[in-house]
Amino acid sequence: MDSTESSATEAARSLLGGIIAEVCGACEANCCHQGTMVGSHDIPRVVKAALLRPAFAEQVRAGLKQRAVRLRADLAALERVARLLNARYADNAAGALAASHPLDRLAQVLQDWEGFIRFIEEEFQPDAAGLTRCLQFSAIRFTTLRILRELPQAEDALLTIAGPETSFRRGRRGARPDVCLFLVGECLLGGAKPSKCADFYCRDNPGLVRAVTERMTLDQFTLAHVQQTSGEGALRALEHELALGARYHQPKVIFGASPELRAELLRLALASAPAEQRAALREPAPLPQFFASAGEVERQLVQTASGRIVVHDCVAVDPAGIYELCVGVGRARAKNPELPPTLIFADVLRVPALAPHPLWADRAMAQPLSAVDLWRIT
Repeated sequence: MDSTESSATEAARSLLGGIIAEVCGACEANCCHQGTMVGSHDIPRVVKAALLRPAFAEQVRAGLKQRAVRLRADLAALERVARLLNARYADNAAGALAASHPLDRLAQVLQDWEGFIRFIEEEFQPDAAGLTRCLQFSAIRFTTLRILRELPQAEDALLTIAGPETSFRRGRRGARPDVCLFLVGECLLGGAKPSKCADFYCRDNPGLVRAVTERMTLDQFTLAHVQQTSGEGALRALEHELALGARYHQPKVIFGASPELRAELLRLALASAPAEQRAALREPAPLPQFFASAGEVERQLVQTASGRIVVHDCVAVDPAGIYELCVGVGRARAKNPELPPTLIFADVLRVPALAPHPLWADRAMAQPLSAVDLWRIT
């Protein structure tokens, strides 16, 4: 990557990060109420990053322990409100509310809240089981607030009692959603940032789709997702991914790999299949530019037999081609989460694109760039 491209990549990454920080959560819409932008389909990205980089795994563990401090402040405020409510409804204990009183359910969910805090303080590991449990916290927070809303003035009491050290803030529709569980000062997940955060399916106002397409070009957005890695780093990452299994396969567009590195990456991918099934679906000659429609990508990935890998060699790929590739990968994964290893080798990322992509220009859908890895070999 030359200095001009490197500068453009850093500028694009900074621009995207600033827009996300400014807009995300401002609308108070339902997607924010999930409590984390990490979804079950994002877990493989985080698990792979933790296996490859022990420092990353420790960063996530330490960050969640720090997050537990605020969760304990939240719980203390909730327990104070629960005590006030118990005193208020004490005379109704034997009345009509006794059979299904919200306070009984509130006591249970606060126990769940305490259990989750202990988990991230003492037991959390950045593996599939640990991350899956983290995703469940959003249900605990949502259920807690829903129960409070069943009781007159209970949510308002919480917002009055809760101090600045808690996550409870007054919004247009009661308590505002908290920021993502993994946002502690900055995103704990870094390069393993989840697809929902990177691709912003948000369409509210203010919304990330509107903000990014107004302030960024597709070229800039694509550059913001290019990761620099060494040849050794690429080999190690692919080796770990293949060892984890097909659900962890992330199609890759690799720029600037030497012929020797291409051959080694291909050898690794082929070695992951049983000997009798090893084969590569490969074009007979390099393409001048890779471009396949989303439908073509989907069909190829869905129809590729087990044990085979998909390889394309090309001179260039442009952002419009990457857009179609990512849409196709997303569709294929929805039909079969176990995608074949896919390697697209290109000499250059051609920016600006030869033509703008109509779906980007028309804001017809979000950009699913995290469906693939974009690697620039340094």
